[in-house]
Amino acid sequence: MMMRFTNQIFVGLLSLASIYCLLPVDAVACTTLVASGRATVDGRPLLWKNRDYWQRHNELLHDDTGKYTFVGMANAGATRNVRMGVNTAGLCVENSTSRDLTGETNDGPTNGAFIRLALQSCATVEEVQALLEITNETGRRTHGNFGVIDAHGGAMMFEISHHSYRAFDANDPEVAPLGFIVRSNFSETARDKKPDEEQVLSSLYSSDRYLRAYELCESRLMTSKLDLEFILFEVCRDIDGPPTCDFGCELDSNETQGVGTFKTSSTLSRNSTVSAVVFQGVKPGESPAKTTMWSILGEPMFSVAIPAWASQGGVAEQVDGPLTSSLCDLSLQLRMANYDQDGREIKTNNLPMITRRIKTFEQALIAKTQKSVATSPASQLKQHNEAVESAHQFLQQLCDVYARRDTSLVYAESELEIAVDFQFEDENATKLAEAKNSAGDAKWSGGMTDCAVHNGALRMQRNKTTPVNRYLDMIPKVRTSNDDARNPKAHQGWIVMEVSGWNLRGATPNELVRIGFSSQPEKDLHTVGLVIERTAEDVVSVSGVAFGDGGSKIESTMKWPTQQSKPVTFVLELDKARGNPDEGDVGGLYRIFYKQAVDKTFTQIGKTGDVRRLRNGNSMHFRTAGFFGAKEEYLDIDRIYYTNTDPLNN
Repeated sequence: MMMRFTNQIFVGLLSLASIYCLLPVDAVACTTLVASGRATVDGRPLLWKNRDYWQRHNELLHDDTGKYTFVGMANAGATRNVRMGVNTAGLCVENSTSRDLTGETNDGPTNGAFIRLALQSCATVEEVQALLEITNETGRRTHGNFGVIDAHGGAMMFEISHHSYRAFDANDPEVAPLGFIVRSNFSETARDKKPDEEQVLSSLYSSDRYLRAYELCESRLMTSKLDLEFILFEVCRDIDGPPTCDFGCELDSNETQGVGTFKTSSTLSRNSTVSAVVFQGVKPGESPAKTTMWSILGEPMFSVAIPAWASQGGVAEQVDGPLTSSLCDLSLQLRMANYDQDGREIKTNNLPMITRRIKTFEQALIAKTQKSVATSPASQLKQHNEAVESAHQFLQQLCDVYARRDTSLVYAESELEIAVDFQFEDENATKLAEAKNSAGDAKWSGGMTDCAVHNGALRMQRNKTTPVNRYLDMIPKVRTSNDDARNPKAHQGWIVMEVSGWNLRGATPNELVRIGFSSQPEKDLHTVGLVIERTAEDVVSVSGVAFGDGGSKIESTMKWPTQQSKPVTFVLELDKARGNPDEGDVGGLYRIFYKQAVDKTFTQIGKTGDVRRLRNGNSMHFRTAGFFGAKEEYLDIDRIYYTNTDPLNN
């Protein structure tokens, strides 16, 4: 029977729900499973989710602001939208987006906000259902399949829309004959409303993942039952690819020939999978404190599962750092070295060794953890910290071996993948708009008054003070989602400007040159820029500027001379993934660097700056302002180029 909330809790839930009215709608495409004790080896429920998203920086968080404390997983830096988690009552919640659950509402919690609300306020499957009844009336911006297990044997899959939901009980033999329920990105609710010919599974988006997960579990139940290791090794990490790539295969490195690749866009562990979790529930009567959350930060093929418990009082710093999770960062490093340049096709040559080592490490960690699951907060935190520390060391070792820049292990790559390159080797007096782009066809939107090529450099000289902006189209764009034209995109990009020198000793200060990224050049909407400016009679400063709410400046205390004779290279880095929680005003980071001719490495200028979330790097802007017209006054730019390959280590 469904439990009923008291009026006090009812009012509290409505208040909490109102907090989330302005949160953005999430967009995820995941695969999930809920298994009742009927289907598991030890009679305890299991809950699994592979999370697919654009934001690869995931981390764990500990939250004690609600009725129940919980440990959850979220985008790095985010706290309002929780993607999966467990609370101190033993309740576990996660979801996958269902694209066919539609409705009309602009109010109420989104998918991630609803998970957070449920973890803060509910103890059982029945209480989650009661929360759904309440928010049916007030509205939700939800459209997903939500898996829930509790400490009383509850195991439910809810298909939740804006003002309605449907419950599927994994304990009910009529609903789940084998004791488990699988969902990907479609719903039974929507299927039931379609004509028979449109209900065919193979015609639905994500049906391949649904059928694969179901097939794996169904086959398992023919000879055994489901358990944690089976879900982690055989389901979560299934890539259904060449035989040499099965998780845990026993091939040695000398048995692989060359570097092959294959697509993982439709497998359970996908090129878009950014994290995963398996919750181990408890039997009725057991302590809810033993409910364990096994989290994988990063793509499962290149990361390891670490345990956490809601009552442990915090999480390790390696999984919840100031900006990102260092454990997740290591996984991303390993992943990048073992995918093609586009990040779509996985390389096969290192997989047998990587997966075998991950499986061996994880089996030992699981055995050690399950041998004695602590119940006191202090003991749990100690056990969690030790597991995270060992996982961190293990992934670092893998990176040292399989993520090094070694042409025998990765495809041959050019030293720099240059997309835009102006070297200003044109004839003297050539204006900016006519300068040759040696890397493509893109041209600047116009020239600059009195500025022209002079002896192999673009010489900045002006007899006017009016600011001038010029724009250049860039491919790929620096952004996290596709633009309207679906142009190629990258999450990170660098603008490099090589300056041979300057003489800014004129009587009128405030000469300025700025190079940077713009979001909408047609509206003069800029994102970030690197600024060289004479700020005092004998001082030139180099700083960073970000535009719009959420952006922050980069201040520099370094004073440059007004006469610079040594060549210096400046770099502006824009990263729209790191530091982007996909909520609020801040979304990404930028940094600026310099290296003089005598330097061996680049030096960062000031601190890392924040970027407005809604502004991207769609084009390059070049701005000049101030009077460069004094005798022998100039600033010479030898080269400007844009690249998606890190130039700081080359």
